[in-house]
Amino acid sequence: MPKSPLPKAVALRIELKEVAPLVWRRVLVPDNWTLATLHHYLQWVIGWTDSHAHEFEIGVALVAPDWWIREAWSEEEANRYRDERRVSVAAVVAE
Repeated sequence: MPKSPLPKAVALRIELKEVAPLVWRRVLVPDNWTLATLHHYLQWVIGWTDSHAHEFEIGVALVAPDWWIREAWSEEEANRYRDERRVSVAAVVAE
């Protein structure tokens, strides 16, 4: 049986918006992680307790948890977001 290839490691620079002074982290993560997994990892790396809502801004794309999308103010707003469980780190790096 052929072995599955190992995921590639990706170096990411994560910056927090609207925070002064700038808070950022450089992390090395597998490219097969979803952004949901990355979110949980960042909670640990930054020392947070997952007590606030979050979203990822990747260029003009918005990615958020599924509950955030379900509770959007309108269908138009919900359609602006992609579900973080369905977006991989590899897909983001490729964009």
